[in-house]
Amino acid sequence: MELLYKSLGGQFTIKLNSDNQKDLFEQLASFQEIFVRNNCCICGSEEVYFRTRTIDGNNFYEKVCGKCNKTFSYGQNKKGDTLFPKGPWTKWEPSLKEEDDNKVFTEGRIKK
Repeated sequence: MELLYKSLGGQFTIKLNSDNQKDLFEQLASFQEIFVRNNCCICGSEEVYFRTRTIDGNNFYEKVCGKCNKTFSYGQNKKGDTLFPKGPWTKWEPSLKEEDDNKVFTEGRIKK
C-alpha cells in the first residue's frame, strides 16, 4: 500500500509505504505530530521554522517563531531515532542576581 499525504495548507507532501493500514496510520500520526502540529506560535505568527542545535555533543530539536523568537522543543526517544513533542511554546530569558552591587547573569528561567 502507498499513501500520498499533503498537509493542510500544502506545506508538506510525503509518500508513505506499508503492507497494512495500521502501519500507515502510525507513520502518518508520527509525521503529523512532529511536522504538522504546532506550526503556529502562541503569538499567532505562522512564521515558524525548524532548528537543530548541538551543544556539548547533544542535539536539540525545536521549532522557532520568526516573529517573537519563542521555541517549541522536541525530546528524543531512547530507541528508534524518533522525536516527541515536549512543548509548550516558551522563551528563555536570563535572570539576574545581584552580587557586590553588580548584576551578572547566573541562571536562566523559562517564560511562557
